[in-house]
Amino acid sequence: MQTTPGSTTPTSHNTNTISQAVSSLGKQNIVFVIHDQSFPGASGKDPGRGTPYSKASREFICFLHTQGFNGIQLGPQGQTSRSNPSPYDGSIFSKNMLSIDLEPLATDEDLWAGILSSKTYQKVVQGVPNTGINRVQYAYLFDAQQEALQEAFENFKKLPNKPHPHFLQTEYQTFIEAHSYWLEPDALFEVLTTEHGTNTWRKWSDTTDQRLLCPLPEQVETAEQRRQQLLKENADYIEFFKFCQFVVHRQHNQFRDFLATLPMKLFGDLAIGISLGDEWAYQDLFLQHYRMGAPPSRTNPDGQPWGYPILDPSLYGDMESPGPAYQLLTKRIGKMLDEFDGIRLDHPHGHVDPWAYKANDPDPLHAVQNGARIFSSPNLSDHPNLKKFSIAQASDLNGDPAVPRYADDWLQSLSNEQVAQYGVLIQGILEESIRRNRDTHDILCEVLSTCPYPLRRVMQRHGLGQFRVTQKASMTDPNDVYRTENAQQEDWLMVGNHDTKPLTLVVENWQKQGRDTLIARAEYLAEHLIPDPTKREAFIQALITQPSRILTAMAADLFASKAQNIMIFFADFFGMREIYNAPGTVSEDNWSLRVPNDYEAFYQQQLKKGAAFEMEAIVQMALAARGQGLK
Repeated sequence: MQTTPGSTTPTSHNTNTISQAVSSLGKQNIVFVIHDQSFPGASGKDPGRGTPYSKASREFICFLHTQGFNGIQLGPQGQTSRSNPSPYDGSIFSKNMLSIDLEPLATDEDLWAGILSSKTYQKVVQGVPNTGINRVQYAYLFDAQQEALQEAFENFKKLPNKPHPHFLQTEYQTFIEAHSYWLEPDALFEVLTTEHGTNTWRKWSDTTDQRLLCPLPEQVETAEQRRQQLLKENADYIEFFKFCQFVVHRQHNQFRDFLATLPMKLFGDLAIGISLGDEWAYQDLFLQHYRMGAPPSRTNPDGQPWGYPILDPSLYGDMESPGPAYQLLTKRIGKMLDEFDGIRLDHPHGHVDPWAYKANDPDPLHAVQNGARIFSSPNLSDHPNLKKFSIAQASDLNGDPAVPRYADDWLQSLSNEQVAQYGVLIQGILEESIRRNRDTHDILCEVLSTCPYPLRRVMQRHGLGQFRVTQKASMTDPNDVYRTENAQQEDWLMVGNHDTKPLTLVVENWQKQGRDTLIARAEYLAEHLIPDPTKREAFIQALITQPSRILTAMAADLFASKAQNIMIFFADFFGMREIYNAPGTVSEDNWSLRVPNDYEAFYQQQLKKGAAFEMEAIVQMALAARGQGLK
């Protein structure tokens, strides 16, 4: 299960065996989930953060290919701020400059003409603090990368223009012309953030700057003068910003071309959140007095006050005459579909029926717990301003007063016309997908424990599957959405995701909860994986006495189900114990976990411990559950 040294071509003998087994199980997508920063690096060439675009990452992808994966799911790729590394708070159009692989800028003379000196490149990779801990050194690289890219930009400007422009400069001009609609706004926001000392734009002292791109009628002339002044005084930085975006987008396109040779699909992640910069640039498209959050649910009873803006429904328009809010979303989707084969929709309820809470409540947690759904609140006395947006009528509501407004069954009926209204943004996403010859089944809906009735109807209307995180499955409720027997063909199954604890820790917690917890899980898995009832007791005892076997069984349960799509998060695949993200917390460790640079040796060590996913054993168990064998 290795690649040839110095090569990116898989040579493992078991690649075809696993792929054939996966095909016989009726699976279409076996997707490895990893965010940009978590990719491994190479010894002596690691700048302290991962990127999909390095040679080390291409070799890693080939290793994954030998394990039967045919797709890669990245996280949101937007530009993040120095103080907030969360990819789910990044920009909606700009890519993160931290994902630029500096090595080819310094070493590939044919492509990049050596625009970065070897000395500067070595300074970056040799200056990384806290090496060898498999954690992103975010603050260090944020500053070091900026300095190195500034040097590359200065040298890029010196490339010959006469008698003919250098081919990179020609590509650069084509790029900035095609992407001018977002390059200038994003660059101006960075300029103003530096000038005002914060990216919290509502705290800027200059009201003209606050509304520079969305001026009030009396500000139009002043705002345009100010914009022209900023463009002139900061021309070099703005050009630098555009250059960095050109580099990272070009490397992304090369990465896609590489994946196509394997072949492997590439999935992007459409975060439901809007960054501060994008909220500033498009502020007139959002509701002024409400913010978006997650309502209380079984797995998160407190809810989460995300603080994200909500597109103003009055600016949606319709299919024949799309409004500016609708156009913003479709521009975002269109750009992503130009860069990916499919898209994960983060919290799609935010596109169908957002959970809104009052922005002026001094206690955000109280506010989100007492929020309401934008389109399903025809008669709430504490949210009278939502009545004008309600698609649902009072007669559509569940008549039981004990049913809370955040419950999935708050509504009990909708007409097909109402469902179409709820789904107008999803319809737009799918139409953009069709327009670009993408498979609409590769639009993934991250529906977890909360699936309100309107969202369920919209997904059914378009044949979209939901996510099922099986580590969360209830052992006492046969109708629980996370149980694999309830999965449909179009669904996406996973044991965990970037917001859950690694499966190794979950199983340890089951052990601590007592023997009954393990027995319940073992019985559940035995029923799914052992067709012969007379052999189930032995299987159950094996899982109880060696709980590490539950890891293999839970992965096999995904493959034995009728769902056609499987996702495996990198921490679960490698049997890691560290948490990638603890939702609702701010910590230096969040979003920083990486695959070790010596991942093949690490993987073998984890296999010996029974912690990592051994794909051949997993598919063999799944085939046996189906009454088949591994050939």
